[in-house]
Amino acid sequence: MRFFKKILRWVLFSLLFAYFAAAATMLAVRFWVLPRINEWRPTIEQHLSDALSAKVRIGSLAASWSGLSPTLTIENLTVSNEQDAVLLHVPDAFATVSWSSVLDWDLRMHHLEISGIDVSISRDEQGAFTVAGFKIDSRPDTPFKLDSDTPVVKWLLNQGKVIVHDATVRWLDQFRAAPEFILTDVDLALTNGLFTHGFLFSAELPEQVGKRVELIVKTNHLLHQLSAHTKREAEIYLEAQDVEPALLAPWVDLPAIDGRFAARAWVDVVNGQLGQTVLEVIGNQLGTALPVSDAPVAIFAKRVDLQLTALLADLLPQLQSDYLLPSQEDQRLKAKVSFKDLTLKSALFAPSALEVGNLSTTLELRKKASAIAALDLTGLTIDNPHLQMSLAGTWASLEADPLGQVDLKGTISQLSA
Repeated sequence: MRFFKKILRWVLFSLLFAYFAAAATMLAVRFWVLPRINEWRPTIEQHLSDALSAKVRIGSLAASWSGLSPTLTIENLTVSNEQDAVLLHVPDAFATVSWSSVLDWDLRMHHLEISGIDVSISRDEQGAFTVAGFKIDSRPDTPFKLDSDTPVVKWLLNQGKVIVHDATVRWLDQFRAAPEFILTDVDLALTNGLFTHGFLFSAELPEQVGKRVELIVKTNHLLHQLSAHTKREAEIYLEAQDVEPALLAPWVDLPAIDGRFAARAWVDVVNGQLGQTVLEVIGNQLGTALPVSDAPVAIFAKRVDLQLTALLADLLPQLQSDYLLPSQEDQRLKAKVSFKDLTLKSALFAPSALEVGNLSTTLELRKKASAIAALDLTGLTIDNPHLQMSLAGTWASLEADPLGQVDLKGTISQLSA
């Protein structure tokens, strides 16, 4: 019995000691550290300068108290190189420091908010990247890695909430000899919970290129992952509004497509790889060409609606990456496509173009060993002043016949010259 009393007394004294130690720490921080924080500004600037190998200057540094947590307000933080050229300017930043910083002996923020930051990213003629004036160490023999073990990512995931708003991001690609590409009105939010993480990025595109892009990354709840049959780690949502792909040619290699488009995509992340994807595209004044060797076919349409469902690796077969979930043996691609006022131009239809009119179709492709094994045509309809028809059926490949086996059924409700 005495033994348990001693244990209980020891636990009680330990708790009391921890309580008074925590209280003393809070009082010291509140009444001694915080009021003198601006006096230590030169020392803080020197430490940051040594860590970044650059000149760091802080216009003003103030500290206060919010609830039980200390807060910091920084104004006009600048990072300059040896020639005094400004590499990074932070007009305003506000942070609520988490008390877990004391336990972990690392800077942890309950809330971090940055306003009006202007960041420049560039690639020189040799392909080396620079972010805010700092060169990124590129090693060709080392694969690119950006996961929870990366120091920067690990630090960000340990923060409570990080918000950046009204920022500007500048991209200068000297490797492609492209003009500067500027994203304005950039908003970024990173929210970290006990079992989930959320990331939001949105920005205004250059006016001539498009309107706005938005990226959302959301992890699943840990308990949901453990109970699910397929452990989807995260879901990515990407949206682009009123984009003209032809004007992106200086910065990105894209197929020759005319028109303006809005697109959105949902991508599942499984075992760290990008997997099942749903892509929706709406375009106006479409103009493109099919690379048919004998007689290329130009396609024009007043409007196009497209929906694709497949693995991202199947939607982008030309892209080889370890971050893409490999195509499966029996993988399916589902597609819904509709055209308004579709016109086909080719030497095959000379001297006049083929006025298809309105066309819509729903189909499913089945792949086997990287080749199309079957096609299910749920429905195909064509509607123009001379023809109204609908088709449905299947096609399957055969080893004995390279043309395969076709089974089609259809109706023609109107046919005129």
